[in-house]
Amino acid sequence: ERSLERMRKASTKNVHGLYFQRMIQGGPTSRPNQLDFIIENYNERPAVRRSALQIAIFDASKDQTKAAQRGFPCLQHVTFAPVGGKLNVNAFYATQYAFERAYGNYLGLCRLGHFVAHELKLTLDRVTCFTGIMLRDKLSKDAKTKLRAAVKAALGGKR
Repeated sequence: ERSLERMRKASTKNVHGLYFQRMIQGGPTSRPNQLDFIIENYNERPAVRRSALQIAIFDASKDQTKAAQRGFPCLQHVTFAPVGGKLNVNAFYATQYAFERAYGNYLGLCRLGHFVAHELKLTLDRVTCFTGIMLRDKLSKDAKTKLRAAVKAALGGKR
């Protein structure tokens, strides 16, 4: 929490908040840390109802505006689904840029999944991202070429 203000100020893209900030401060007044609630609730009784294992990012009191574009939050919610000693993470994005944001968002969700799985004494099995509308980035030809090469290298040279 001490770093949140510095992270928010690090980029103008963070003016409306950060996903992690919403996770640890966006819950009800009585229990704002949604992530802590999930971990504590599951560890107290692993048979907890699945609907208790989700985090809301969208906050109507802050995000429901008439602005034509806002840039945050594209991520709407994250669910954690324990299945037989493993953890599945599901995330829903209303919109997402295919290259500029998708990879970084996915990487962040994987890191979040590993953390939550560790805290629940489970193994991360799967991270699934659902996107309502995938937006095409306006990348230069050079950026597209570099991106294709990076993806090909990450896949071990396979197409």
